[in-house]
Amino acid sequence: MILAERHIIKRSHVHFQELDNVCFLSKNLYNASLYAVRQHFFTTKEYLSYVSNCKTFQDGNQPDYRALPTKVAQQTMKMVEQNFKSFFGLLSKKGKGDYGYKLKIPKYLDKKGRYITTYTNQAISRAWLRKGFINLSGTGVYIPTKVKEVTQVRVIPKPYHIVVEVLY
Repeated sequence: MILAERHIIKRSHVHFQELDNVCFLSKNLYNASLYAVRQHFFTTKEYLSYVSNCKTFQDGNQPDYRALPTKVAQQTMKMVEQNFKSFFGLLSKKGKGDYGYKLKIPKYLDKKGRYITTYTNQAISRAWLRKGFINLSGTGVYIPTKVKEVTQVRVIPKPYHIVVEVLY
C-alpha cells in the first residue's frame, strides 16, 4: 500500500518561488518533449519512443532537459510517453470499432502554466531524510517529514498554492 504525506506550500512560504520555478521548468520540458514526439508522428506516422526522445535531448544538450535534475526530467518525459501510449491505445480501439468518440492527439500545456514534477527516491537526499527533512535534488527546498522510507515526492501546482506529496 502506498501512503501519502501532504504539505501545502502557500505563496507566502519561503520555498514557494523555487517550487513554482521547478513546476514551470517541468512544463517547458513536457512541451518540448511533446513537440518532438508530435513532429515525429506527423512526418513518419510512427511513435517516437521515450528512450529515443530522451537520448536526443541528452545528446543535443536540450536546455529544458538540462534545467532539471536528470531523474526528474526523465519522469516528466515518461509522462509524455504515457499520454501518447494512451492515445495510441484509443486509436487501436477506434480502428476495431470499440471506441466511438473523436480522438485528439495530446496537446501542449499552457505557455504560462505549470506541470507536476516527480522526484523519485533517487532524487532525494538520504542524509537529510535521516534528519527528518526531505531535500529535493537541485533545489534548496527542505521539507520536514516523519517518513523514513520515501518512494516518491510529487510537486503539484495549484492555482493559489503548491502541494508536495511525499509517497511512502
